[in-house]
Amino acid sequence: LSLLQRAVPRTTPRLRIAKPLVDERRGRGDKALGGADRRASVAGAFRVRGRTIELPVILVDDVVTTGATMREAAMTLMHAGVQVVAGVAVAGTQFG
Repeated sequence: LSLLQRAVPRTTPRLRIAKPLVDERRGRGDKALGGADRRASVAGAFRVRGRTIELPVILVDDVVTTGATMREAAMTLMHAGVQVVAGVAVAGTQFG
């Protein structure tokens, strides 16, 4: 996130970098979990931080394996009335 925060204002001044979600999970590692267990692990894991977000959001994650975390984050934001326009990841893994 800090790399994006440093690079984006110079290249796209109208784009803002923010952390709109709080991850409520405590000490749970998902690396060894299968798809269904990952979905269960992240269910209800996020809450929206602070005030209502009025701008469209692009979710950014470091790695996508099953997509469960990205999906849960998007659903949390959409339930709060946020327009999620895309989800991107820096890397992906081959799962299964």
